[in-house]
Amino acid sequence: MKRILLLSLLVLACQHERSKQPPCAKNLEKYLNSSVKSFLKENPSYQRITIMDSKPGLAHSLLVVYSQGCTIELIPTQFEHMMPFDTCMEWNVEEFKKEKIGSIDVYSSDKLIQRIE
Repeated sequence: MKRILLLSLLVLACQHERSKQPPCAKNLEKYLNSSVKSFLKENPSYQRITIMDSKPGLAHSLLVVYSQGCTIELIPTQFEHMMPFDTCMEWNVEEFKKEKIGSIDVYSSDKLIQRIE
């Protein structure tokens, strides 16, 4: 009886750990054309988020850093809510979260492993 109980606990623990995996291991295509906010809400275990710029002062994407070397870059189709240009680079993250995702780059240990468009 103790073995069955231990095995059951082990299986439950493994399933719980699997559900905590960073989104590098998930099907990300479903997030295309959805808001950045919905992605962050469904994948809340990130360590930090940072707005990245492509040219000085021009916002390009949102970098979402997870543990285990997993980083997701969310690139909007176009900016409809947040003003992308700011010479002081003081963008409004809450406005960025309203943008629709146009493409997603997935990095593992700083190496691009997948591009979803």
